[in-house]
Formats: sequence, structure tokens, C-alpha cells
Amino acid sequence: MLDYLVTSPARRRLLTLLWVDGARGSAAELGRAAHVSFATTYRELRKMLAHGLVEESFDAGVATYRANAKHPLAADLRRLVRFRPQPASRPDDEALRAQLAELGAPVQAEMAPPAVDGPVEELVVRGVELARREPATARALPVLLHRLRDHLDLERLEAAARERGVAHPLGFFLALTDRLAKDTTYAELARTLRDRRVHAQPFFLTAAKRPAVPFALATRWGYRLGTREADFASTFERFAGRRAS
Repeated sequence: MLDYLVTSPARRRLLTLLWVDGARGSAAELGRAAHVSFATTYRELRKMLAHGLVEESFDAGVATYRANAKHPLAADLRRLVRFRPQPASRPDDEALRAQLAELGAPVQAEMAPPAVDGPVEELVVRGVELARREPATARALPVLLHRLRDHLDLERLEAAARERGVAHPLGFFLALTDRLAKDTTYAELARTLRDRRVHAQPFFLTAAKRPAVPFALATRWGYRLGTREADFASTFERFAGRRAS
């Protein structure tokens, strides 16, 4: 909804930073945090100030800004900025979850897994597509990749990811898996898949209730996630001990 009402990506990032993350700082500091240029940040903050959306104070002569909690619509604005619609489940999502669970992903499935039609690498890539919409699947994906690390054909995995247009997000999940496992199994492929043109893509996990402060690895890969690194680590530590047979 916010994307529809506020067409400027820079304005959306600043609103989220101020009203959801509770950030406070100078125009330069807020601009860096939101990945917005100083000129645009300053212009947007002056407009917000004129409409009473931010408060301005001075610290050692430097103007600092924060969300105006006294605004009569503050609670409504905070709910609007925080709101992230849950995407409608696709008909084959449940079948895919069941197949991923059968492979070793710690996801809940309400049905028996259909027979896998095609290479397991293609199924993993489809899992990446689902993970882009579902935080629970995203948290489970590093566990699955770790369990399958001795079973995947990496060349076939790369080809499938490029064919389906998810090379960069797959690379991110491979790098995240290595980080969580303290391993380098996927390091070379992750570097190959990385698209350095991706910068500050917001809300990679669109089903998240609210954006989280991006962690270092996500920032390097150009993602602002709705799931914290600690959430990935917790899932990994709980389930990654079991490996594919």
C-alpha cells in the first residue's frame, strides 16, 4: 500500500527509517542509512518538517531530525508505513514446501510431497523464488543448502538459477549459508552469481511485517531484509546438524 501511495522510493525509505526504525540524525546520517543522496534527503526532510511529520532540533549547531510522535496522525502513519501485505499463496506453493521439507528444509508442509519432477537443483532454485516471498522459507533455505552441500551439482544449480532469473538472490543465500556454517563450500559460486548492480533493494522478504535494520552481509549484497541475521542463525543452529543422506 505504501508503494502505491508514496511513489518516491527515497521518500519511502526515509519514512520507514524514521517511523518504523525510530532513527534520529542529521540529514547526512539519515541519508547514508537510507541509501539516499544528501540533497534528496535534505529536500525530503524539509518537506516533512513543513507538514509536521518530523521534529527538528540542533546538536552542536547541526540540525537533527526524528519522527514527530506528537503528530495527531502519528499512530496511523506508523501503522501505514509498517504495514506489509501478506502475498496470496500460489496454488503450487504448498506442494513446493512439501518437496523442500522432504529434501531437508525445516518448513511446515500440510500435504505429502509430490514426486520431484526434474533435477534437485531446479527444486532448490524454485525454493529461492519462494524464499523471496516467505521469511520462513528464507530462514530454512541455508539449512537445506548446508544439508545438500555434498549432493548438489553446482554447474547445474547455476544454470537453473540464471534461467529462472534468480542468480543474485541464490548467490546471497549461498554466501549466507557459508557464513552460518563457517564454511567455504559455496564461496566461488556465490561470487560468480553476485550482481554488483544491485544496491539497496528494499524488503527482499515482502511478507515481513516490518523491515529490520540490514545486517552486514545483506547490505553488501544490496538487500534490506525484513528478517534479522539472528533469525537466520537461530534456525540454522537448531536444524543444521542433520545432513542429507
